[in-house]
Amino acid sequence: MEVRLLFSYQPFFGQHRLTSTLFGRSIMPYTEIDSDVERWVSAHGYKLIREFGGLPRRFFYVSVGKECFQISIEPPENGKALINLWSVETVDDIDIHEAWDVPITDVLITMDAALRTIRKREIRQVEGCFRKVRRTQEARRHK
Repeated sequence: MEVRLLFSYQPFFGQHRLTSTLFGRSIMPYTEIDSDVERWVSAHGYKLIREFGGLPRRFFYVSVGKECFQISIEPPENGKALINLWSVETVDDIDIHEAWDVPITDVLITMDAALRTIRKREIRQVEGCFRKVRRTQEARRHK
């Protein structure tokens, strides 16, 4: 199997832009969803990372307490996009990965769902802290 990464320069408003293909697919595939994703990320106070390793990527980090998560969007293909939720750092060192393969019309709704998943974990942590405090207080009373 031959793997080819091809680059070509095309004039774009007096500058040059890089267009590429990998396995015959454009490596500028986010154009269908970019403006909506950028608005959503900005409205929620996050910073969208647009490139990694020299290739177009779309992801951002969400910090909750002492934990950090990454939400990434894979390049849309055939009208669908894969949204991933990854744990970067958790207080209990649990590896978390959830994925949603959705139509591009549902990307923003799915990003909301990924954010809710993180928030639910935050709520469980807070509830767990309260349970620990109550158990500690009860243990002290029984001494």
